[in-house]
Amino acid sequence: MLTYIERGAVRRFFRIGVVAGALAWLAGTPVRAAGTTPVPVAVLPLKLLDTSGEPADQSAQHAVRLARLTDELAVDLTSTGLYRAEVLPAERLRQDCPTDQAACLLQVAQDRGAQLIFVGVVHKSSTLILQLWARLVDVVRPHAVAQVGS
Repeated sequence: MLTYIERGAVRRFFRIGVVAGALAWLAGTPVRAAGTTPVPVAVLPLKLLDTSGEPADQSAQHAVRLARLTDELAVDLTSTGLYRAEVLPAERLRQDCPTDQAACLLQVAQDRGAQLIFVGVVHKSSTLILQLWARLVDVVRPHAVAQVGS
């Protein structure tokens, strides 16, 4: 028996799973004492890798969805009380880091006072299959990363 699942519910579960995975990695960090400030996180705009081969150009709809998902991830991270997530504006990043080099992105995040950077790519392999690959990068020690894929 097939059961219909609302599309928005799937998206919410997916987003919660990604954030939960990222937070699970961070669980190894010391628990924040009451009264201390949340860890600042720079959230980079999510990127899309579309290998679905769909004939219709959906780039405008994809851009809107990616921007909304990026904003919602920042809200979800901030709502935990452990993090103060800020989305780095895509226009500003294109201006400051036109080649998207990691060193430049790290510098921009440091300049904004971030201790962590959230980087994510949505891979659309077909109309029905999406995967989100996410990384949290320590700005001070960029080689210490957590990667979450779903």
